[in-house]
Amino acid sequence: MLSTRWHQRWLNTVDNVLIAPNLATGGEPATWHNWKHLEQALDAQSRRRLFAEFVSQSEQLTPLIQERYSAVRQLYAEHDTTPLHVFAHREGTTPEALRALAREIGSACREPFQSSLQDLASQVFGARSRRLNCARSISSDVRALAPLFARRDPLADVRVAFSARL
Repeated sequence: MLSTRWHQRWLNTVDNVLIAPNLATGGEPATWHNWKHLEQALDAQSRRRLFAEFVSQSEQLTPLIQERYSAVRQLYAEHDTTPLHVFAHREGTTPEALRALAREIGSACREPFQSSLQDLASQVFGARSRRLNCARSISSDVRALAPLFARRDPLADVRVAFSARL
């Protein structure tokens, strides 16, 4: 019930807060619920304005989000548990086993990640990349994920990310 009530309040608040009447198409103002549909009709500048407007308006959602997190924390405290304990129980494991798994995966990822990061730094910054060695301190065995990074072109990924239009 707590979740349903909050979700309904969330939907009502979003409907009333994230709205841009000055960015309308076909007489319909841009809202959180229809922006994806309107995205096709808006030009790039209008999409940027819509995004900026939604970002500035989203601050008004903070009290509702904080209220929700507070209610959830209180609920867990009343039952003397945590989200991690509940998740672990559902998965038939323990929080300690999940932490060990996370450490093991992290250790396995360090070397390929660091190598990929160093390659990217060399391509982007050239000779200066030697100064960008801060990630070296976290090196370890990450051979398990090396094939993942081998198939990627980090420079192309960065270009795609920076060329995306709102």
